[in-house]
Amino acid sequence: PRCCHLHVSNPYAEMSDEDVGFPQKMSMESRRYFQEQIEAQKKQIEEQHEFIRQMYFEDVATGLYNRNKFNEVCEALSGRDCGRLGIAYFDLNGLKKTNDLMGHQAGDRLLSRTAAHLLRAFGKRVYRTGGDEFIVIDRDSDEETFNAHVRSALKDMEKDDISIAAGTSWRSSHGDLDAQINEADKNMYAEKRRFYERSGNDRRRHNWG
Repeated sequence: PRCCHLHVSNPYAEMSDEDVGFPQKMSMESRRYFQEQIEAQKKQIEEQHEFIRQMYFEDVATGLYNRNKFNEVCEALSGRDCGRLGIAYFDLNGLKKTNDLMGHQAGDRLLSRTAAHLLRAFGKRVYRTGGDEFIVIDRDSDEETFNAHVRSALKDMEKDDISIAAGTSWRSSHGDLDAQINEADKNMYAEKRRFYERSGNDRRRHNWG
């Protein structure tokens, strides 16, 4: 963990010479030096704030947005007409099995590889919302482009030996975030059930995830 110390004071931009402690007879060179130090402190505070914001909204293991950011977006869009909206719900198959048989480092690498494919396909529209769950909220793409991104991500993950279940929901207008997340979630779980039926594994008995 990185410790950040924040120093709170009056906004520098609004300070007069007296506020910042400039002596009346300070030379111009000294004043410039003093002002440079103030600007350096301002920059450091801004960087600290940005780092804290990044840590709050970014998933450390994958570099994707985390649940905090997802909740913020949901709060802003819930109950609104979102217009054109595509939702994609992804859930890794067998993450728990990977952790149990190969160790958590192998599981972390699997998550990182999965996130890289999703980020490549969707950019910063991806949120890691749970241990093995990822949600895409796309308000920019048209239907053809959105579906192409989904297919591209799944194809790349298949080539990378990543097994994942996916479900989608699309509205060309009057998008409803809550309803579409639920719809994509149901479609994803239907795909996940088919995966475990094909593989002959009972997910509930093994709790593989």
